Amino acid sequence: MELLLLRLDQRILHLEFQTEAQSKPPMPLRMLDYSVRLKRKYGLDVMQIIIFLKKTESEVVFQEEYRDRTTIINIG
Repeated sequence: MELLLLRLDQRILHLEFQTEAQSKPPMPLRMLDYSVRLKRKYGLDVMQIIIFLKKTESEVVFQEEYRDRTTIINIG
């Protein structure tokens, strides 16, 4: 994993290069953690992009949000 952080105007670009879709902690949770830490530290919006360097069919690469059994989803 290679991680790059860039400050662009009033936001932070978190760019990450991955070879594998599976990680510990799971990628959605790790990305949420990075986003929250960056937002807390700099008070700026965070844009996150992961570039996979190997082809994968894993569902995790298409996940755009973190959810688990304690997540409350507001429908309607």
